[in-house]
Amino acid sequence: MDNVQIKNSDMEKEAKLQTEVYKEYRKEEEYWRLKSRSIWLKAGDRNTTYFHKQANMRRSQNHIKQLQGTNGIIRGQEQLKEAARAHFKNLFTEEEEEEPSLAEMLLKDI
Repeated sequence: MDNVQIKNSDMEKEAKLQTEVYKEYRKEEEYWRLKSRSIWLKAGDRNTTYFHKQANMRRSQNHIKQLQGTNGIIRGQEQLKEAARAHFKNLFTEEEEEEPSLAEMLLKDI
């Protein structure tokens, strides 16, 4: 190890080469990502049944089927709407605090 000395120019060359390799890897990844997307889109265009099954599957998984409420599990579209409405109404409604009357404030100071 004592005989090995790394020159600054060698370190700079290595850093430059590592940067170039990284850029090339990124270009290749992007190429394959775009290619796979174009293949999927072409397959979707040619095979509309496949395309629609994929879209419908995503749509079916992209909604709320039930909620856990304080009184148990809530199911059904109308019950879910009511639970959500009640939750946010409670969340955004200010609790009214009773303000002491003028007489109570004066008596407190005596």
